[in-house]
Amino acid sequence: MEVSPAVMGVGLEKHERQTVDSPMRDVTTICEGRTAFFITGGCDLDVHVAVCDIKNLKKLALDRFTLGPEVTHIETSFNFDATQRNDSTDQNR
Repeated sequence: MEVSPAVMGVGLEKHERQTVDSPMRDVTTICEGRTAFFITGGCDLDVHVAVCDIKNLKKLALDRFTLGPEVTHIETSFNFDATQRNDSTDQNR
């Protein structure tokens, strides 16, 4: 008995370099694109964008990130706040 990978929750069976490299490069061609990471887990790419509101995030997601045939799943989230460590103030180094 053969079980479909999609039924088991597997969205992509084999990665090809072009499948990953092309969307990562595309992020730098749109004005909202900031960074893209090739990651492990349920999603293959983590893309950071800068948009002014949720409406524009939805538009960007639907108009740009769902166009490629390699895209079978998309998730979005919105950052409310951020902080960053400043290594120049780290006295233990």
